[in-house]
Amino acid sequence: MLESDLTEKYHECVPLGWTLGLTTSSYYPGYNATTTEEGVWLPALWIAVIPKRDFRRPSARTVRAILDELTSLGLLKRIDLRDRLRYHLSERGSRYFYNENRLGDNSEHWPYMCYSRIVPLQIVWRAPSRRNDGVERVAYVWWRAMPPQPWVTPFLRAHSVVLNPTQEPAVATVFVRTDRSIAAKLVFSLPSVVDRSAWR
Repeated sequence: MLESDLTEKYHECVPLGWTLGLTTSSYYPGYNATTTEEGVWLPALWIAVIPKRDFRRPSARTVRAILDELTSLGLLKRIDLRDRLRYHLSERGSRYFYNENRLGDNSEHWPYMCYSRIVPLQIVWRAPSRRNDGVERVAYVWWRAMPPQPWVTPFLRAHSVVLNPTQEPAVATVFVRTDRSIAAKLVFSLPSVVDRSAWR
């Protein structure tokens, strides 16, 4: 189960519709243009709206530049309205969209456009430890990053993050409960920012 969850797991990603607020060791969403559609039967998978009055804010201009770059690559579609810009995923872009939480790598379900994945090379298991409600196993995972998608530009790479795992070997825990349900996650490591200066 762990190997299949790790196989082709997303690795390098562009925050989609939001900027990074930086801390000394990690990040959080700063300006956020991502929104949801209310009162529609089939809402879009992801949309972002930037009010034109926000163009004077540097963080909104950064989000717009990223979204326009993705639009020029055919990954998003943009609609110019009188008072705002509206973006949504193209069919091609939906293949690289990620807002899940695989093995604990995105617990807040932030939206990303991802351009590289990882492949596990070796998994070494430690002896299981028994608990009242099941058995816990720890695994050490050696992995490599796959080549990035050819569409990624230097501008997008500079505005990227690296999702967990960021270190090798990665450490994962797998817990098999007595009812046979399985919970697996990577031991938390701080996601890394590719180029912190791009967000200043």
